Amino acid sequence: MNTHIRSGVLQTLLCACALCLAGVCVLSAGPEVLLCYYCPLQARGRRCTNMTSECGPRELCFTGWRRYGPVAVRAAQGCASPGQCGSNRTVTLKGSRCEIHYTCCSGDLCNADLTSKTA
Repeated sequence: MNTHIRSGVLQTLLCACALCLAGVCVLSAGPEVLLCYYCPLQARGRRCTNMTSECGPRELCFTGWRRYGPVAVRAAQGCASPGQCGSNRTVTLKGSRCEIHYTCCSGDLCNADLTSKTA
């Protein structure tokens, strides 16, 4: 490598360092996070409010469905790890055990599902 090229590379690196020290350098943002509707586990007939929650890195928005015969009712919403998506979890609500099915999505506020759906 000739000295002219080496000196140009060195000048570029020094300039980049000077800009960073001056606070001008652009740092890469961390992993993107989602904004999801949040609703803690609800009893049958209770409605969720329009609260939102910012998920952690690599989390997805979810809606938790509880089944009443042929009808699935939204029981919870929020952020979930990818491992929970598509799974069924048994939880306790007011002393009763119930099974919640987790459905996930990956866009801001994408878990704004209807209150219920039929099987």
